[in-house]
Amino acid sequence: LLDRALQHDDINVSVRAIALMRTPQGKGSRITFSNLVVEQLLDVVADDGADVRVRREAVRTLMPLYEHDRRKLYSTLNELGPAGSFAVQPVVEFLSDRSQRHWAAGGAFDAPVGAVELLATWGADSAEAVPILVAIVEGEHPNGWSLAPAAAEALAAIGPKAASALPSLRMATSSSRSNVAKAARMAVEKLRRYDVTDAPVLQPL
Repeated sequence: LLDRALQHDDINVSVRAIALMRTPQGKGSRITFSNLVVEQLLDVVADDGADVRVRREAVRTLMPLYEHDRRKLYSTLNELGPAGSFAVQPVVEFLSDRSQRHWAAGGAFDAPVGAVELLATWGADSAEAVPILVAIVEGEHPNGWSLAPAAAEALAAIGPKAASALPSLRMATSSSRSNVAKAARMAVEKLRRYDVTDAPVLQPL
């Protein structure tokens, strides 16, 4: 059925079919996919000739898997290089969705570190991720201690478009967790050149 939906002439049919795959069939039920289905979805993600709406929907459907299962998705997107940045939107949605497992207390085992690292590889194309990355650095995420170092690195990689994160990064440099503090310091060093508040004040002639 998935094959038929993906080959349908109407892109909306393909998008809807993939979206339905991540709909729980009953209260409290888990969503699981066979290896075949996962591979089919990964093929969609990797297909640069496919409609971007379909590719993004495939990413949305794979993101709720457990982190160890998401690694294949991360690898697929990473292999695409800069072209993989089409997935920024669904990745940001997943990171921001507080109903996801990684937002639960004790969910550190499923913290999507790989997703945050991908945002870093896409650099400035990941600008829309700045708000959620800042929230993670600020400690809003209950399992942020495992995500914060990667979030700080991603903000640094985004560059000028992440200059607004500097106050939060500066606060994080005093974190009691050495890995968070170190990553924050490095990010501040990279971003401070874009901080307009650090610019010299021009004196009138």
